[in-house]
Amino acid sequence: LSQVNTLKQDLVLFGVREELFSEPRERCGEEDIPCSTGRIQELGIKLSDQDSDLLVMISKTGTGNWQQKAEELNKKYGLEVDSESIKKRWEVIRPIVKSKVESKTEMKCGHSCFTCPTRHDCKLHDELDAPDIEDLLAT
Repeated sequence: LSQVNTLKQDLVLFGVREELFSEPRERCGEEDIPCSTGRIQELGIKLSDQDSDLLVMISKTGTGNWQQKAEELNKKYGLEVDSESIKKRWEVIRPIVKSKVESKTEMKCGHSCFTCPTRHDCKLHDELDAPDIEDLLAT
């Protein structure tokens, strides 16, 4: 917790308002797993199993390589989708996920996507163009 307090002090020195911080919490315990991996429902988003799996893939590898993603979904679900349809599906669900992420919905672990300790390992944040705390400090 001393590192958390030091970070908070540094952020306050850079102009972040102190009332934006909550009390320090113990870490999630699943630090090596991006939150979207199995936690997307905690954001209040109702997605099909295929769309949830697509989000997990994007959280691990980012967008692109749509053909591999299509092959994985085809194999798992017995589908016959191509890379273009997978990319279009992402374009449909992306604004929904982005809206929820930006609403700072708190998950069961006590973090929002904005405050998640795995945020920098999760490619989903980059693909949503969601602001990072460092981006907010730079403004």
